[in-house]
Amino acid sequence: MPEDSSRNFDSNFFLDKVNRWTEGPRLDFKEVYYNLKDEEQLAKFIKHVIAFSNVARRIGKVCWILFGVKDDTKEILDIRDKFPSKQPKGWNNPKVDFGSMMTQGFEDEFRNCFTTWISPDIPDFTFEYGYVIDPKDNNRKFVSYLTIEPTPTETHFCLKKSPQSGKYKVGDSFIRKNSSTVLVAKDQERYLLSRSKIEYFSKDDWGKIVKHHLTGDFQRFMDIQPYINPGFEKHEEKVDSIQAILDNIKRHKVQVIIGGRGEGKSILLHRIAYKLAEQASNWITQVNEYGQSIDKNKENDDYIVKSIEKEIEIEAKSPIPIYFSLRTSFSSISDFENQICGLINSFLAKSKNTFTNLSAFTDMPGTRWLILLDGVDELRNKDVAGQELQKWLRYLPENVNVIMTSRPLSVTGIDEYYPMIIKPLTTTQIDQLLQTRINENSVFFDVYKFADSNPFQTIKDWIISNPDIQNLLTNFRALEYFIEQIIPSNNQAKPDMDDMLPVVNIKSEEISNAKEKVVEIIEPAINGLSFNISELTYENQISLDEQKIGLDAESVETENNEVEDPRDEFVIQDISIVLKRIIDSLEKDEIHRMQGINTNTPQFARNTRNSLCRIAWNDNWDNIEFNCETYKVKEKWIDDDQLYWGENVGYIQHNPNYIFYKFIDSLIRIYFAAEYAFESRLNNEDIISMVGNQKSRIKNETVIHKLISILNGLLNANGREKLNINFGG
Repeated sequence: MPEDSSRNFDSNFFLDKVNRWTEGPRLDFKEVYYNLKDEEQLAKFIKHVIAFSNVARRIGKVCWILFGVKDDTKEILDIRDKFPSKQPKGWNNPKVDFGSMMTQGFEDEFRNCFTTWISPDIPDFTFEYGYVIDPKDNNRKFVSYLTIEPTPTETHFCLKKSPQSGKYKVGDSFIRKNSSTVLVAKDQERYLLSRSKIEYFSKDDWGKIVKHHLTGDFQRFMDIQPYINPGFEKHEEKVDSIQAILDNIKRHKVQVIIGGRGEGKSILLHRIAYKLAEQASNWITQVNEYGQSIDKNKENDDYIVKSIEKEIEIEAKSPIPIYFSLRTSFSSISDFENQICGLINSFLAKSKNTFTNLSAFTDMPGTRWLILLDGVDELRNKDVAGQELQKWLRYLPENVNVIMTSRPLSVTGIDEYYPMIIKPLTTTQIDQLLQTRINENSVFFDVYKFADSNPFQTIKDWIISNPDIQNLLTNFRALEYFIEQIIPSNNQAKPDMDDMLPVVNIKSEEISNAKEKVVEIIEPAINGLSFNISELTYENQISLDEQKIGLDAESVETENNEVEDPRDEFVIQDISIVLKRIIDSLEKDEIHRMQGINTNTPQFARNTRNSLCRIAWNDNWDNIEFNCETYKVKEKWIDDDQLYWGENVGYIQHNPNYIFYKFIDSLIRIYFAAEYAFESRLNNEDIISMVGNQKSRIKNETVIHKLISILNGLLNANGREKLNINFGG
């Protein structure tokens, strides 16, 4: 480093600021130094330093004043023989240390001025000087720059004494607005914040938060159509559920979307986040950083900032969504907020939390926040975390709203907040989703023939002929699994409504082999049931090529000269197999969802299902309710943990006012009873005995016929002899 340059002087930095930057909230160009002996010029200099100090304090980034640059033309000037006060003693004397003269004549002068004129303390600063090669004329020129560091003082910077001019007085504060230094109105000074206490986001930072909620699962749930937004009780069918929730923000501080397993709660919450992020993206590009304003009018010396929030801060003009999954545990409010802060910092790619309290974000001027808490029922330590969550919700800041999702009766007190209870899918919505899935898999259906040439009608006819399943299909997830198992080429890894699994696209060459995929067993059954799918799915297993061997064109003509359709008939499996596939898939989802709660979840799930099957078989077949005390205390067939699991997966539902549980659907109850008989390999005599027992207890014997029909479907699918029971007498 030349002796006439400071240790940290960076000529490349100086030239970069001149060539690539313009004057603004963080940068100012000055041709020469202010004359510190002239109070008018001194006051201007102090104003600039106070303004830059307040900017640096707020945003946590340095600001600069570059000396030796014309602000209008960016011409670089040699200012070696220019001084802020008097020429240092020994100037141009080679025997006198140049660095000492610069410290004495510049840095010390600045420090003394700051000490005298700036309160509550002098800002941290450095003064660098040295030579640059001016690219316009290749001349070597002496320049300097003052770097003002972020200084985390308790209060904002202001005047410590009044200038003689009387224009400003003790306590006046200044800020940068675009390229001007302006006075701050007294009632706005309290909004000159420090980043050491309140977070600051630039345009890029806001953009990262918004982008997070416009990509990944958020975008995927918007793109996959039609994940129909579920309807709500208290609202007409035509009311858009997302808009209904957003409209409620002004009236209700906290809303709870309540729905059972797989009814679309998480999808809805992701779509709300996406819609808000989409709205927020419209304003983010207007200004880049603190102190910038879309008003480009030049502020004069008389200008006063009347609103820091609207004129200086980057104002959030719409609520900012923060989606947070409650599949976690926490023991205190501070622990909970620390996790949300960590999530926000992860959007910004920060390695560690800058803040651990949420108020550091929510206290940012002009901001409005919508915290989206997904899955209150999934809290790992529900008793403790549920209480802490309740405390947190009671003291929400004015600019914060919360929307939660929950299954019914998950945490005590949640029902105190405004409920949005999800309705089951309507017949129209079921048809819409079914038709869309058929359209998406048209290639699959091209290789099969239909009695009415209409796959939609074929599937609808099957549903109509099995009316008991219609109630089950009003659930989003059950409907999706129903569609997946009858349209195997649609068996993609769809985003799980709770777990957000990634979508896997089926390659085109895989679609052409759709029929072969049908006969593959995708996974072993959890309860040990296995099926020879090839015997169930298609009536004609002869391939198209085999049908054509040795036949000429005339031999395939029918009497009316129409060519016989060589394609296999599309046949939907027996309802027993359809039910098993749906229940297995629902259970697999819940196992994945609950892994963090119970380390032995698969075995626990199996035991729970076995217990419920046993109860379903031995209890009254035409009554979906059962007395949990009988089977928990007296028989010891089931325990509280298994009842809890059964509720979570959606098999059963607890009546909070009684000791009764009920199966969520009569068909589920019948299927479980049939599965018990199948798994236990009960012989005909045992089954006939139970049938006789049930006939003496129930009023509607139709349920017996349904159960035996499902049991025979399971037996037949596994190559076992079907039951031949005479129901007469």
